[in-house]
Amino acid sequence: MERLSKLTGTEQFLASGRPVGRGVLDFWCWAYSDLNANVIRGAFAEFVVATALGIPLQEPRVPWAEVDLESPGMPKIEVKAAAYVQSWPQEKPSDISFRYPATSAVAGSSKKVRPSDVYVFCLLTPRQREDVDMLNFDLWRFFVVPTAILNKRQRSQTDITLASLEQLVEGVAFNGLLDEFRRLRLVA
Repeated sequence: MERLSKLTGTEQFLASGRPVGRGVLDFWCWAYSDLNANVIRGAFAEFVVATALGIPLQEPRVPWAEVDLESPGMPKIEVKAAAYVQSWPQEKPSDISFRYPATSAVAGSSKKVRPSDVYVFCLLTPRQREDVDMLNFDLWRFFVVPTAILNKRQRSQTDITLASLEQLVEGVAFNGLLDEFRRLRLVA
């Protein structure tokens, strides 16, 4: 399948062969400024993880790809995101849990698998709306769990709560994510 070309944001929309006065950047600002919206936060977390790990972003993101992040010298990475504060009005912070169901079928079988080598569970940590700053990567905690460990879990094979996750691994900050991959021998 042919990959899309990466847009720059300077492209202009046309009608009848003429610019309509708005461009791709206008659309991005209008549609995607709320980086904490549930439908955007996951892709944003993938961007944050790619940035921390130094994964090149030359190609546009493919939402239906088998894994979220792939790059030479890196394991296949699945990224999951959660936040206490949502975009909508809340009476209290959200309970934190992450979904990680097996999704890809083994060829010739109905058995589902997880094609990634590792999961990075990303938690946006502020519990008060006024403390959320999506541009500050220091507000995230990252929990790196090899897929093999998740596959051995007895309690659930589809969801994990923050409390259960914290029993498996210790969260790290943005600046510690690459070191955590090295500590786990996921990269050289």
